[in-house]
Amino acid sequence: MNNAEKMFHEIVWNRFVRLPFGHVLDYAGKNGEAYYPTAEECEKSIPNPRSWGLPIENGAFFTGLYAYALLEKYSCTNCKKTAEEIKILMNGLFLLQDVGRVEGFIARGVADDGISHYPISAECQIFPWTLAMYAYYKSDLCVEKQEIKERILRVLTALRSY
Repeated sequence: MNNAEKMFHEIVWNRFVRLPFGHVLDYAGKNGEAYYPTAEECEKSIPNPRSWGLPIENGAFFTGLYAYALLEKYSCTNCKKTAEEIKILMNGLFLLQDVGRVEGFIARGVADDGISHYPISAECQIFPWTLAMYAYYKSDLCVEKQEIKERILRVLTALRSY
């Protein structure tokens, strides 16, 4: 990895990856500070039911795309640190599926409690989520192939039924 790539990754990881949840934020302050909605705000759809205007509004989108990029990097480097980062992001993507109350729903992000979420998502969240899941499934990092297959099929089957 060249210096520019390394610097870019460090900025993204240190400023925009929300730990411990493993979600990539839309925006954050220079030192990673960000506002996270409360469970009550999610329940009342404040400021809106899509979480637009908040740092969590595209969590599945950005996390899915960044996980995919790191999976591509890992396939060329087999870097242990990259593998650990991928696992964190994949766990974040698992969470965005697991918190949903409706089959096929992929949350945009989670509130400060790590569970609550806004009620509306969109295909712009589902496609990158699916891309990352499939890339992970194909990688040699994936030891839970059956679980990943089931996760993908649950989402796609639900979407097809809708």
